[in-house]
Amino acid sequence: MSRPSCLRLVLALAVGLAGAMAGRVTAAELNVGASVTPAFARIGEAVTYTAFVELPPGALMRPKWLPPDSAEALTWGALRPARRPTREGLGDTLFIEARLQAFQLGSVLVPGMAFIDEARPGSPPMRLPAVRLTVLPLIPASDSTADLKPVRGPLKAPWWEVVPWLIVIAVGLVAGVIGWGIMRLSRRPGAGIAAVQGAQDPSDAALKRLAELRARRLPEAGEFGAHALELTVILRRFLEATSVRLRPGFTTTEMTRQLQDESVPAQEATLLLNLLRVWDRVKFARAPFTIDEAHRSESAVEEFVGRIQRPGSREAA
Repeated sequence: MSRPSCLRLVLALAVGLAGAMAGRVTAAELNVGASVTPAFARIGEAVTYTAFVELPPGALMRPKWLPPDSAEALTWGALRPARRPTREGLGDTLFIEARLQAFQLGSVLVPGMAFIDEARPGSPPMRLPAVRLTVLPLIPASDSTADLKPVRGPLKAPWWEVVPWLIVIAVGLVAGVIGWGIMRLSRRPGAGIAAVQGAQDPSDAALKRLAELRARRLPEAGEFGAHALELTVILRRFLEATSVRLRPGFTTTEMTRQLQDESVPAQEATLLLNLLRVWDRVKFARAPFTIDEAHRSESAVEEFVGRIQRPGSREAA
């Protein structure tokens, strides 16, 4: 081959290589973003994950979305990719949208979607930024996405739901009238009823029973239904002992309404409603529950009892 031909071949290769390098794009040159809507959701409630990648003008890039990272707490639906021009002369924008469900309470980190450049075989994957989703511990009864397990057997009703309270109240009233009459008829000096000494404070009783429940380690044995039932009994007895309006046999909704009437802060009443409804789902519908969630429920009861503890109870103890 003659020298002029060699020079022309080398020049053509250099021009082609420069053009290819000019069309390549690095991760630092891309404008990317991701979000979940809404940012607050109840456990198991579907949210929408949306992400985008803006390509600069003239980019020789063929992005391909990779499957999302699988995690025990996250369930992904089908991916819906799209591509459309941003504005004239400013390149294209890639979009990806997917349905997402979270089954872990608290702040859940949703990993960013990853993609590769098919125009550059062997290049490392690029990843979008991660986003956070706050998961609340309550699923409404109207949620069609909830996948509940069938009831596996009836549970015995608690004692306060089977007691004939009208008869008990009537007998109590009659006994009270008789006692009042005896007190009126008694003329002896110093006659009266001595105050009962040594009665246990409701807060101390609740904390003691909670400590006994923790010692039994029911979650570690897989007995989540029995654990949720014990937590419900502890919380109900504490509320009945510290609230004038609460009576045994009230439903969860009735208890919340009575607490609000007693000037309990709305945030505290909502917390109690969420705890009791989650435990109801675990007891009666065998909803999935984890050991960490069971321990967090114990801590929530302990913190609530500490906040509502009567003034002076610690000094008296």
